[in-house]
Formats: sequence, C-alpha cells, structure tokens
Amino acid sequence: MPLDNVQSPAPTWQVGNGANDKAFDNVGSKRSARRQRLSARLHAAGPRPVLEALLAVESGQPLDEVLEDFGRIPADVYHAVGAHTFSKPFLN
Repeated sequence: MPLDNVQSPAPTWQVGNGANDKAFDNVGSKRSARRQRLSARLHAAGPRPVLEALLAVESGQPLDEVLEDFGRIPADVYHAVGAHTFSKPFLN
C-alpha cells in the first residue's frame, strides 16, 4: 500500500483542516506545510533514513534539500529493500 495516500491526523497545534495549506505555506515559515509533508514521508521511511537525514543536516546540508532528497524515494521502497532499519551487529 503506497504511503502517499495515507493521511495522518493533524497535530493539535495545526490550524484548520488542511484545505488552506497555501495560506500557511510561506517560504519563511519553519513549519510550512511542505516541510510537514516531507517530514512525515521521512518518518514513514523508518529510523535509518531519519538518522541519515539528521547526519546530512549536521554535515551542513540545508534542511529543505535533505527533506527533498529523502522525499523522492517512497517509504515502501526503503521497507522493501531493508533500508528502513539499522543492521544487526555481528557478535564474535
């Protein structure tokens, strides 16, 4: 099932029902609707992509670029190839 069609409940701090996203989606907003959508896609991809995204931001990549890059790949692809979780450590 593609995760693009899944809608999560709106956070309690979000105003409105999403019908007027453009009104709240200005470039200067740190919590723009676009960032929220891309963050939800990244979260759905799993803990490993989230860590990789955080490391990319820590290394100096702009947040919006990182969110766009990770948002290009559907979450179910990460899950299908096993890239959504961390590898299990080998014990000697």
